[in-house]
Amino acid sequence: IAVCAASGVHPFSHKPIPAKRVLFVDCENSPQKLRRALRALRIAAKQNGSDPDPNMWIEAIPAGLDLTNPEDEVWLTQRVASLQPDLLVIGPIYRLHAGNPTMRNRRGS
Repeated sequence: IAVCAASGVHPFSHKPIPAKRVLFVDCENSPQKLRRALRALRIAAKQNGSDPDPNMWIEAIPAGLDLTNPEDEVWLTQRVASLQPDLLVIGPIYRLHAGNPTMRNRRGS
């Protein structure tokens, strides 16, 4: 979805759309793994006459972000404010906080 949007291609209909500014924040994979995963998509877009690179910013943070931590929250807020993306792709969600996502609030039990 991120590469299509940055390339000016609707990700589902494949029809031309205005290219979108995209910030892609991967909080799980290494920069090398992320580059390998996106390489084929970027090449295909370029071969079809749409270069996503000028519209796409990629951040690989394999250790994840803890958005309950003020430092990580400020980093993301500043990154979004400086780039002004049309689309923010971030995740996976379980890597965006330090808590245990399987624990439920059990008030009253």
